[in-house]
Amino acid sequence: MASSTQNVASHRAVLQVESLQEQLRAVVEQRDEVLLSLSTTEDQLAQKAAALHTLQVVLEQLQQERQRDLAALQARHEAQMSQEKERTKKAYLDMKALEDRLREATEALEAASRLSEQLDRKEDSLRLLRNEGTF
Repeated sequence: MASSTQNVASHRAVLQVESLQEQLRAVVEQRDEVLLSLSTTEDQLAQKAAALHTLQVVLEQLQQERQRDLAALQARHEAQMSQEKERTKKAYLDMKALEDRLREATEALEAASRLSEQLDRKEDSLRLLRNEGTF
């Protein structure tokens, strides 16, 4: 009976070893699947991190380009404003010069009109004197 008990114990041990080996294979298979899934996830994470980095670089470039465009636009606007101020100043000075010339011409016309009136009066006086025969 000892031999039979040993056989039974041996058989049970073999069955237990086979069961443990099967469990080990299942655990190893699960580990391999988890490692493969982890590797795939890490690859996807690396790709997404690279894509995010690329997007950040592009966004930064776009922001810098926008700032350059705004600075250029502001400089152009300021130059145009300066030119318009100069044109306005020149037009104002030209207008003042024309007003001065107009005032001088008006004054000259008024003086000429006064002289013409004086000349007319003198001519009238001369004519009267000639008609009276004193001159």
